[in-house]
Amino acid sequence: MGKPFETDLRAAGSVLAEGATAVLGFTVQDEDGDALPGSALDACTYTLVVKDTGRVINDAEAVDVLADITEAGVGAITLGPDDNAILGGGAQEDHELLLTWTWTDDAVEKVGKARIYLRVENLTRTP
Repeated sequence: MGKPFETDLRAAGSVLAEGATAVLGFTVQDEDGDALPGSALDACTYTLVVKDTGRVINDAEAVDVLADITEAGVGAITLGPDDNAILGGGAQEDHELLLTWTWTDDAVEKVGKARIYLRVENLTRTP
């Protein structure tokens, strides 16, 4: 699969408050854009990093979310307060969540990816 699907929540003006809980919904899809049922997946994981440095946030590397995918291919990731931390010390920071899923089709392993960009803001440090 080529370039992953990308969703830039920053462009939509969406900001996550540092230390708050957030839920990100998603649908896993095959290369044709059709939803994949959870039972058809071999794996589904995510990694959460600081966009500029690639530093992993809160040990969220290859976190298994396969059990959270429905038969409609819909899943949700809950980011807790430690996931929405600003590690660089500024008033805001961009984070990137990379979701990866695998499935087998006609004995061929396939891989899907989606990238979600997030902006985390410390509301007490914002002018």
